[in-house]
Amino acid sequence: MGNKNFSYLEYSDTDREKFQNLYAETFPEDEMSLSSGKDLQSNTSTKITVTSISEEFGTILGETPFGQTVIIDPNKEEKGFRKLGLPMFEVGVGQTLDVVITKDAAGTFNGSLSAGFVKALKQELHDAIKKENCAFSVKIVSVCNGGFMVDLSGIKCFLPGSLAAANRIMNFADYVGRTINVMVEIYDQKREIFVVSFKKYLKKIIDGEVKNLSFTSKYEGIVTGASNTGVFVEWEDIFTGIIPFEEANSVKLKELKAGDTVNFFVVDIKNPQRITLSVQEPNEKLKNIQELKDSSSQIVGESDELKTYKGEVTKLKTFGVFVKLENGLSGLIEKEKLVSSIDKYEVGQTVKCSVSSVDTSTLKVQLTEVK
Repeated sequence: MGNKNFSYLEYSDTDREKFQNLYAETFPEDEMSLSSGKDLQSNTSTKITVTSISEEFGTILGETPFGQTVIIDPNKEEKGFRKLGLPMFEVGVGQTLDVVITKDAAGTFNGSLSAGFVKALKQELHDAIKKENCAFSVKIVSVCNGGFMVDLSGIKCFLPGSLAAANRIMNFADYVGRTINVMVEIYDQKREIFVVSFKKYLKKIIDGEVKNLSFTSKYEGIVTGASNTGVFVEWEDIFTGIIPFEEANSVKLKELKAGDTVNFFVVDIKNPQRITLSVQEPNEKLKNIQELKDSSSQIVGESDELKTYKGEVTKLKTFGVFVKLENGLSGLIEKEKLVSSIDKYEVGQTVKCSVSSVDTSTLKVQLTEVK
């Protein structure tokens, strides 16, 4: 159910306060009871082991660790899973299952797989609040006051509008039916509802996603607003950036309004939360940087056919040598990636090298010398 792991990252107090206020407006009843998961009581499903399957009577028999026999009705369970929007899974003898056990008037113990699934999933969501290391896929079902109701494997959750996209949402109705990844924010014990966030998920993955951006690709995005300095744009449902007004065609930029589409290039990604964009073609430096990145071993893999470049040694350090390539860009060959020992090199010497990696946020180039 959970599908991604991330390192810890917390919201600022300001962001948290804004979120709490929005949540209070969405459920404007009496005082809320919000839980971070720390006060959660252990509430795991009871585990049973399947002992037999009777096709004649249409039942599955299981046994608890204490020897209690439990009966499962597959037909009822199939209906239960259908309500959750999930298919019934195959059950085999010897399999261990999570079930919720009830006792009927005749004293028979009955087990529910669908209820056990829900219970186990809710426990996983509670754990995700505390650990903050798991993302879940949800489907946006409907618009509600302040946001959306979403379906997480059969569990209804609340997704605040301010946490549902990289930037401001122009039309909430357009989001109904979409499937997105989210992380769990909090659990409201009183209303028994989990609150989820796409923005929390985005903060975890954005640093990795910006590495895939290209300085030479033309992108299309949606204008989400403007400030005194430029136009804000969102694209691919993940990235958000600004086109500064100081560009030559600033008059046309100022005519753009929220909801308009615009084509642009990426020119600076030092801040992955606010990437700088331009409607003009990239300059030669950015084109050369992108060429080096596209030919690097980090993109094409380690290969004997990597593109090679000639360069001139410009600086010697104990950790490696700096080389100026023919296209005017400079890079570092660390001493471990030199053909000879570092004391064999001198300023002005010509070397042949391939590109190991390019950090497009800092424009630093790592090289490997080639014989």
